[in-house]
Amino acid sequence: GCNLLTAKIRARGSKEVVAQTPIGDLRLAISDSRPEFTLAIRPEKILLHQSNAPNTLTGEVLETTYTGAETHCIVRAGGENLRVVAVNNGPGPRLAPGQPVQLTLPAEALVVLED
Repeated sequence: GCNLLTAKIRARGSKEVVAQTPIGDLRLAISDSRPEFTLAIRPEKILLHQSNAPNTLTGEVLETTYTGAETHCIVRAGGENLRVVAVNNGPGPRLAPGQPVQLTLPAEALVVLED
């Protein structure tokens, strides 16, 4: 299923808002007028090992399941456990429990749920 995060608006701009979430402040490309709402992001939309993009934070790998084409991970970030699906594309370091990782939650992948 999706990762769910509670969000409270901290700042509103003309094209984006900044929301406070349990994993830190996230920039959102939304026009929702509510002061609080729930965000959803699919595990495969969270990007690993990207460091300069907005909405990037550091987490710690808690567990991994290698499934061949993908690695399914649970990553602890700011008091929340996020499900992340990483595509195994070529030789590279395997994720291991206890390892710190950079996560990016792209603004366009964060969906506001109707409560």
